[in-house]
Amino acid sequence: MNDSVLMMSLVDPWKARDGGTLRNRATETYLRRAGWDVETLFPQAKDHEGPGFSTVPSRLRNFKRKMLPMPTSLGARNATMRRVVQSSDATLMHVSALSQAPYRRYSQARLWLDFMDLWSQFALREADARSGIYSASARLQSMWLRRAERLACKDAWLTTAAGWTDTQTLLGRGVEAVWLPTTLPDDEFYPVPKDGSNGLTAGFLGNFNYWPNRDAYFHLLKHWVPGLTAAGWNVVVAGLGSDLLPEPPEGVHLLGPIGCLDKFYSKIDAALAPIALGEGSR
Repeated sequence: MNDSVLMMSLVDPWKARDGGTLRNRATETYLRRAGWDVETLFPQAKDHEGPGFSTVPSRLRNFKRKMLPMPTSLGARNATMRRVVQSSDATLMHVSALSQAPYRRYSQARLWLDFMDLWSQFALREADARSGIYSASARLQSMWLRRAERLACKDAWLTTAAGWTDTQTLLGRGVEAVWLPTTLPDDEFYPVPKDGSNGLTAGFLGNFNYWPNRDAYFHLLKHWVPGLTAAGWNVVVAGLGSDLLPEPPEGVHLLGPIGCLDKFYSKIDAALAPIALGEGSR
């Protein structure tokens, strides 16, 4: 075995850009700086064994999401990834998605379990936000995920979590978890000049196809906007799905999806994060 790391990812972290992939980018960057060799593995569609979930009719997929809000994959189903894991002499395996933890059984490497989100808690919050059979099914999935998390943590050499609340939850379960906030590489930080628009402007950026961000939008309108507008501030909301949000009150503007983050940051003086649900990188 050598000083190398197998980093398991759901997608190519250098092509996608969300909280989870940015976290994997940062982890890979810092491990390389520390002298580790890093090999990142992610499933390729052509390597999937059997029918993929993407081939299931959309109505059935939507029904699944209503019944079971979190991923249901048992993991370790990708033959190519499994062969790479089996042949690797890596010292450490980094896993940030619970569904990929089963790859550990094909390797002698120590397991670093790095929770982007604690899925059992997320499913529980989904259950609280639902009613009837959809609430009951989400609660049952939360129980199943909690058991899977317990078994994975038991096998892990190191357990970390992106969210402070998730870390405290794991500690309460007897897991020696460490809080590891998501960071960004230095080159992600540079000043973006204001575009010259008048008045103070605060902005909320998010993927509003993700229901905790929609919940945050309504929280923003109800609890934050009255005070902001009374103090003379304008508010802009941008990101995927923001053009489909309910019409906001006066003083709030929906920018819709944006291709470049500079377009958003050039319009604001302060960033808002009225998020009550979810963890990850706020």
